[in-house]
Amino acid sequence: MDAGGDVGWGDLFAKAAELGESTSKEGFAAQSSLKKNRKRKHGSQREIQDSCKMDAEFRAMLDSRMDPQPDPSLWYDGSLLADRLDSADGCSGWRKGVDNPLTTRCQQCEKPFLYHRLQFQRLLQGQSYNGSIMWPLPFFSAVRNIRCSAKIIVVLSSANKPKKSVLGRLEDLVREIIRERGNIENFSQSHMMNSNHDEVTMLVDKLHILNQHIDSLRSAFKGVSSGNQSTSQTKAQTWILFPHLIRIIMACDACYYRLYYMQLIGVLPVWQRTRLDGRRSPLFLPHPQEHFKGNLHSISEIRKHASEFWDEDIKRASFSYLSEDESSGIADGDHSLARIYQYRYWETVELFFNTGWSQSVDTRKLVEESMDAYVRYATGLSKFETPAPRLLAEWRDSCRDFMCNIFAYATLPPKTLASLQKIISQIGIRKVIDHGAGTGYIARLIHNATKDGGKNDDSSLEVEAWDMMPQPEYAQYEKKAQTSTGNEYHGATPAFFHINQWESNDYLGKLIKGREKSTALLLCYPPPQSSMALDVTKAFLKAGGSILVHIGEFKGLTGNDAFEKLLLRQMTCIERFPTFNWGTDASFVSLWSLAGENAYKDGTYPAQKVLLPCTTCSKQEATKRCRLDRTLVYCSDQCFRDGSTFRTQQLRMQMIENDDLQFLDPGCFDTL
Repeated sequence: MDAGGDVGWGDLFAKAAELGESTSKEGFAAQSSLKKNRKRKHGSQREIQDSCKMDAEFRAMLDSRMDPQPDPSLWYDGSLLADRLDSADGCSGWRKGVDNPLTTRCQQCEKPFLYHRLQFQRLLQGQSYNGSIMWPLPFFSAVRNIRCSAKIIVVLSSANKPKKSVLGRLEDLVREIIRERGNIENFSQSHMMNSNHDEVTMLVDKLHILNQHIDSLRSAFKGVSSGNQSTSQTKAQTWILFPHLIRIIMACDACYYRLYYMQLIGVLPVWQRTRLDGRRSPLFLPHPQEHFKGNLHSISEIRKHASEFWDEDIKRASFSYLSEDESSGIADGDHSLARIYQYRYWETVELFFNTGWSQSVDTRKLVEESMDAYVRYATGLSKFETPAPRLLAEWRDSCRDFMCNIFAYATLPPKTLASLQKIISQIGIRKVIDHGAGTGYIARLIHNATKDGGKNDDSSLEVEAWDMMPQPEYAQYEKKAQTSTGNEYHGATPAFFHINQWESNDYLGKLIKGREKSTALLLCYPPPQSSMALDVTKAFLKAGGSILVHIGEFKGLTGNDAFEKLLLRQMTCIERFPTFNWGTDASFVSLWSLAGENAYKDGTYPAQKVLLPCTTCSKQEATKRCRLDRTLVYCSDQCFRDGSTFRTQQLRMQMIENDDLQFLDPGCFDTL
């Protein structure tokens, strides 16, 4: 379900693919991963008009998508920040010079970036403002300020503070939301509404949804601000605001997504600005990793609060992959999507766990109701969907959907990439063929992870990316953007890596001829209920290939039964690595070798004829999958019982409190 209430994975590119929006059954709030993946991974004609001229500024914008630390002067620097959104503490404006405000606090009020108003006018530095061209700047500023105001209200509403001190600030923030909405309406009437471009039309639709949620918040707040309730009564009443605020945040994100996508495909120009030092620099909207970091409190503070309720083993496992320090590797290199995942995950914890929402009695009831509805409505392919309270399901999709569109379906932790690089080098692989490469993001990650920085030529890896509908690259973008055949999964998102046009599986023999044993086939999220993975793997093995890297789910949302049977019949799994799973996806990286061949020179790695190992024992094939968290799979009732503590903590990390699951209950577990 898309943020703001419209449904279906295809919403972002439905116009391009000429697809209708899907619908969901009333009362059945489930993550729509299946609907997203069911579509064929093929393209459809997309007309993109008014594409901007390919120039150095546009290249700079695309190249910076994977920068570890995008230049804050492009958008976010201290010179753009004004007074506090909640008019508190007498702060008249950001005081920290022009240092990157995403990692600092205001010296005047000691609050982070998200508490301060962003003023686009400060970008102009005395330059003239052309509303017909530059309208995205005030639009983005207003949407960002509304989002931050809504988030601050959530934090304040959950705090145990006296009514008087809280309500005064809440009123300021609600007024700020209404004021910024007025700003959007003023320039949208004069500029946006005059455009008949498809993307602008879709942006206006998102704006209408945002307006509806703001109206709902305004009505709900009137009831909260009246009366003489006690502090506890006031806190209980402010919970009424929670779903309205979360939906405002999601609607703001939907507006940002549309605006950012318009920038990626060249519908919006890349502007220029004069910096404080007098130099000219490109000016474009912040990339998601920059944008969502700016909407977050300190990760260490969020972790500190949440860790009081998390088991030590869980904390060690999750924090090592999601921390900000060097141990996770996220802060370095090309790991933009991993950084976005990190920021979105900790924001989820901040909003849903640290506020007490996920632990409340009402939320527990909603979890039970969603499971009951699942039993009533889930049939056929819908069994892969995940029951959850509607608000949480919408939030999960809001976090995941657009990132899959503009980056990749799989989110690989840096540690997983490092482990994969090590083993690939050990078994003598020197070439990887990424079939169905999408945007080429994963191909680029693997290519860069195995370059070894040029220190060791023997460890370098040749990566070739292939797709039936290659995404346009900026070198060819101006031509392809006019009549792009970008696929309906990624629209016209520019590629991160050179992608070749795939013609036929028969071509595999030519690609690996003479290098059969040193070439690996990579399949990342092959489409479900499709023979694509089966057909290309058969062709690869027939041509003499023996190593397969699979990223996705088994017995789930990628590939089909015939493909999985082929793996178990002809290949052996020699290693598995974790991925970051959005919501409750259940993907992982697995490395497969042709049966009977010892891929490892030292023979020290264990091989398994197991497709989906049990979460508890890690040895036997799982027979049941938990519906609330699809990463939890068990081979027996004994392993289910032995894994009780881990399961409770894992569900808690997914914002679900439920310790009453029954192994044989079809409402709780799906038979694999």
